[in-house]
Amino acid sequence: MHTYGTNKVFRNISNATFVSFIGDNIFYMALIAFASGLKNSGLAISLVTTLSTVPQLSGILLGHRADLIKDKVRALKWSNFFRFILFLINACVFMFFKGWHVLIGALLVNFICDSLGVLGDGLNFSVLAGTLSDEEYESGFGFNFGVGQAISMIAQFSGTWLLIVLHYRYSLFSVINAISFVFAIYFLNRVAIKNKLGIEKDDELARSLMDKIKSFMKHKKIMILTVYIASINGLLAPILPLLFMKSLKGGAMILLSYPFTVSLVGSIDSIGTILGSLISSKFERFSIYSLLRVNMMLTIVELVLIYMNSLVVLLPIIFFSSLLVGLTMPMFEAELVTNCDSDSLGMVDGLIDSVLVCVVPVGTGIFTGIATQNVSLALVILMLLLVILIILSGTMLRRWE
Repeated sequence: MHTYGTNKVFRNISNATFVSFIGDNIFYMALIAFASGLKNSGLAISLVTTLSTVPQLSGILLGHRADLIKDKVRALKWSNFFRFILFLINACVFMFFKGWHVLIGALLVNFICDSLGVLGDGLNFSVLAGTLSDEEYESGFGFNFGVGQAISMIAQFSGTWLLIVLHYRYSLFSVINAISFVFAIYFLNRVAIKNKLGIEKDDELARSLMDKIKSFMKHKKIMILTVYIASINGLLAPILPLLFMKSLKGGAMILLSYPFTVSLVGSIDSIGTILGSLISSKFERFSIYSLLRVNMMLTIVELVLIYMNSLVVLLPIIFFSSLLVGLTMPMFEAELVTNCDSDSLGMVDGLIDSVLVCVVPVGTGIFTGIATQNVSLALVILMLLLVILIILSGTMLRRWE
């Protein structure tokens, strides 16, 4: 919060990101609602949710592109301007077409805009890294992550309410999203950076993408930490889905009703993550590796409690586990900025985002697939893998602490 108040560049870049989050999340809820009303709604919703993650997979390429751009703030303005135009076009699609034609058009616009958003993430990361001091990295990234998560959660709830207030006029949600990018441009216009950030070379003279990847792989500490966090993410991702599958059997795993239980658990998980990211700078004396190991131990406790159908005891454990996730994410971002080359930050950030995006559906798919046959077996296998990862991490990471 102190960094946000004292660093003008950081504050305006953050504000631009936050207002675009609002528009994106509100429109996403509207698009889900629109898809649910179509024939073959299951396929429609699956397309919406799947295609929303695809642009993240191109993070390494778009991040590399972001590294090559000299005037990153100007590029951010143009990115938001194109997204503004595209969502105005999208509003017209909702007004003049119907059914699956609208969905296909909206998905195309959303895909292009999300890809521009991934490019913008790489630009943002480099700009913020260039404007924050070493002491501000963790608190700055923690503030952005926490506030971004909070805004996303509130915007999604608000989107559901706005659907009713606006009588499901989906074109208006495209307009709202377009307007959010106008506000983002307004805040970016308040950013004044005299020296251009990034590579001071023409594209053809810049290092190739493979050279950057090879350079990144030489940072053994970051490589091991990335693999470690990706492994943890893949194993943590199935926890809530397994909990919800176990809750379908009712009994002690249900509070009031199944929908209420799902909403309560999701809210506790989000609040823990948000709070952890906001206070991460207070835990600088703790090692990120130690916090990750403690989180895995808490996850094993979660699995045992799910197996024992003890939801009331489980809820505070979920909160503290999510709190640790929130604490470690800004620490990881700070490690990247400290250890990686400044002209490769966009590529590195995109590469890691792509890896983390991939492992979540893989882990969830494997263990929920096992759980469809036997939930208890999925819980036991997950526990054993976590124990193995804790043992291996003690050996691999001790030298980095």
